[in-house]
Amino acid sequence: MLLDWIATFPDHRSRLFKWGQLQELIEQGYRLPGYSEAEVQLALGRTRP
Repeated sequence: MLLDWIATFPDHRSRLFKWGQLQELIEQGYRLPGYSEAEVQLALGRTRP
């Protein structure tokens, strides 16, 4: 999921990305295309596989 998020930035080679940044966005309602709500909740550790 983090790698897909990074790919949304045009010049991602010069940026530092942290899971915490993406996690914060997801908790605020941001959703990456192609991921179901169940997958998002799993990535956040809110459900078990």
